[in-house]
Amino acid sequence: MKPTPALLATLLPLLVTLMCIRSYFADDHYAWRAQTENASGTVITVRGVGSARGGLQYRLWQTTLSGRAQRAAPAPWNSQSLWAWELTGLEPAKLAKASNIWNRLGFVWWSPPAVRASATHLNRYAVLAIPYWPIAAIAAIPVVLLVVRRCFGAFGSRSGVCAQCGYDLRATSDRCPECGAAVSLPVVE
Repeated sequence: MKPTPALLATLLPLLVTLMCIRSYFADDHYAWRAQTENASGTVITVRGVGSARGGLQYRLWQTTLSGRAQRAAPAPWNSQSLWAWELTGLEPAKLAKASNIWNRLGFVWWSPPAVRASATHLNRYAVLAIPYWPIAAIAAIPVVLLVVRRCFGAFGSRSGVCAQCGYDLRATSDRCPECGAAVSLPVVE
């Protein structure tokens, strides 16, 4: 069976809804680490993406090491330990302010100014969280358009317009002059 656009358009919102439900029971995440050198010192960046508590999350922790700390930069860890140690405490629910309408809808963007943790460490954090409901709503648009097209397509052929292209068929009786489709229902005048 060949997948049709209608089938794919129907499955996408369903899959997003299932991901949303799963996110309340399982915390799926992946984190990675990068280390670069610049004029300020060694920059260690830990990024993580995850799905938890009804939304998608992106977390960033970046530190700039200078002086003695630069020589003692930690070795890379695996994804689980990076998420647990470096990105813990950056949960979007803790950072959201209830007074903000976007936070009440589930969106979180938190990026405070860089913090000097010590003479050798400069830390920067960022958190972005997007709830699943707008993703599901956007994914449902093709399904809604498909249903509306099917409903109005059947209605349009009864009201004297072509079911394929919507051309006015009151002047013709057998074929649509615009697209060439055969008129199957009697034309209403």
